Amino acid sequence: MPFSSVLHTIGTPAIATPQDVAILSSVPGIATVVRDDSQRLIACNPAYAFASGANAADLLGTTPSERLSEACATERSDLIKSVIKNGSPRDFLQFWDGRAWLCRLIPLDTDSYGFQGTLSVVMQAPIGTTRDPSGSIHVLRTANFGTLAGLTPAEKRTMYDLAMGRSNNEIAQHRERSVRTIECHVRSIHEKLGTSSRSAIVRDASERGIQLFSSDQWEVMIGAEPTGKPARPSASKIQRPAMISSSEIEPKDNVPESNDTKSSG
Repeated sequence: MPFSSVLHTIGTPAIATPQDVAILSSVPGIATVVRDDSQRLIACNPAYAFASGANAADLLGTTPSERLSEACATERSDLIKSVIKNGSPRDFLQFWDGRAWLCRLIPLDTDSYGFQGTLSVVMQAPIGTTRDPSGSIHVLRTANFGTLAGLTPAEKRTMYDLAMGRSNNEIAQHRERSVRTIECHVRSIHEKLGTSSRSAIVRDASERGIQLFSSDQWEVMIGAEPTGKPARPSASKIQRPAMISSSEIEPKDNVPESNDTKSSG
């Protein structure tokens, strides 16, 4: 995995046995979930249940399609199928609940479990993680913006540009907008996120891991933001003890913009 993270350093197995699952499930900051080849949830650790905003007992037997929008469920379902088919782990990066997550899908040891399936190992991207310049890690196209869902598409783009260290003038030039329009976007971001300075927005964006995505990837995620059946939110509870468990055209100046529909991943 190109990112320096716990997922890289703890030495996850190529094929997961029940013993491997037990060990990984006990690592602080790691969420784990086991699914069978029908993608039903067979087991998860408390960190995953806590981050999902549900009791583990309520999650048993559920599938991604029951908790996610159709587009989100389909993309994740395809990854699970590919890992089972190829019999080898796969890493990916996703933006979920308003922050970046590093994920690893590992095929189950069928001899131990008696069925095919996958183990998902998930953690928030640590602050300071940098983008993989080779682009070798898979990035999911669908996202859940969490507390950022209230931002308009233009405001999400502006927040990305701020995270990249661009000034208002540079953003205006890059987006072919007036500086006044960008200033309005920044002011609206402050109001919606409760920030009061540019540095606060940049710090917030960095903590969310926005800088890990390319401009094109961010644009795709904005365009693919779920508007269908929502799942129960996985809120940013991951910072607590049981951490983590896994286009429209921008309007021209002075034209009212419609708000995004909030999704709860």
